[in-house]
Amino acid sequence: MRKIKEVMRLVHDRKLSRRQTAQAVGIGRAAVSDYLGRSEAAGLSWPLPDGLDDARLEAMLFEERLAQDRHLLGGSQVGTSDTGHGCSPSLPGLHDSGSGKSKFG
Repeated sequence: MRKIKEVMRLVHDRKLSRRQTAQAVGIGRAAVSDYLGRSEAAGLSWPLPDGLDDARLEAMLFEERLAQDRHLLGGSQVGTSDTGHGCSPSLPGLHDSGSGKSKFG
């Protein structure tokens, strides 16, 4: 999970620079800038609203990226078959001819 809340807290509450925040959280300065820019564009400020969990926050900040990924995939969901059940892609050479068993197991 991304460390968005921690980045916002350190920058806004503790008044750390983006460089100091990146070092404290263990991510790159570009990621810190990206998180702050996205939160500003979403109209969010620190402290965040009560009840805003990490999953919802991430969806708010990265929604357009998820939509773009879905569009690039033709609207399909990665890792699901036409029945909606999880599946793995079939890669050439990973199964014995006709047996359906993996060469690795």
